[in-house]
Amino acid sequence: MNLRLAVTTLSLTVALAAINNPEAFAQTVRTVSLEQAQGREAEPVTIPLAAGTGVNISFISTNATIVHAWLDNPSWLTLDSDGCLVSAAMAGASSQPSRNTSGRIAREVTCSAPSYVLHLRRINDLKFPGLPTTNHTTLSVITRNQDGARQISVFRLVRGNSTFHTVEVVPSQQPAPSISIDLASIQRGREVAIRQNLLRSGDPLDSKILNFINLLGTGTPSNTAMTRSGVSLQLVNKLTELGRNSLPTLEPRRETPVSPTPTLTSPTTPYIDVNSVARD
Repeated sequence: MNLRLAVTTLSLTVALAAINNPEAFAQTVRTVSLEQAQGREAEPVTIPLAAGTGVNISFISTNATIVHAWLDNPSWLTLDSDGCLVSAAMAGASSQPSRNTSGRIAREVTCSAPSYVLHLRRINDLKFPGLPTTNHTTLSVITRNQDGARQISVFRLVRGNSTFHTVEVVPSQQPAPSISIDLASIQRGREVAIRQNLLRSGDPLDSKILNFINLLGTGTPSNTAMTRSGVSLQLVNKLTELGRNSLPTLEPRRETPVSPTPTLTSPTTPYIDVNSVARD
């Protein structure tokens, strides 16, 4: 009976907490790219944490293992992982002593269970000498990918209601190779389409085509230009075909036989004997 009462009380407490703070119990996953996590695209990813709740940061999709994790202000947060962190294992008992180059005893750490997930939990504030009270802090995570290269990801942690329970870091999408585009043929194809009443100048589709042409003219990659302008690859191929077919067909040049040029010879002047003429 006491056990049943305890379970009922716990269920009621959780239900009331969810009603009073529904955002804190939102069950959603936020996906961020590896480039976003590394701060290459914008500011660091912000993660709010509500009182008494936690958030997971998963690197499972990247196949990268977590090596180190630093929490700048641990006065209102706790940090845990699903496996072994080198920084945590340095103080563990699974290490063996060895002597380094300076002659001092060092510890070689071996992690039998690599870490892929970090768990953050907000707690009541603790007092640390010399550590100020703040509403935000920074989490730095060092990961090692399958090639052995290390990468750093930075997250900004703030006090607030969480709208997700997990931040999933996914591999960055590789840009598709640029398609070879014949810009001159596309421009001619647009003109042909207008002449043949296949396209009306100034209508929304024509505006997209002009935007696409302008983006290509400024050096924008073809795939990016198609995405920004809303032009499909099928339309690009059709305009290219119209443009190329509009070129006049040049007949092969016929060689005219050349008659040999007659050799011009200067007329021969008859020889006149002046002495004989004078005698006559």
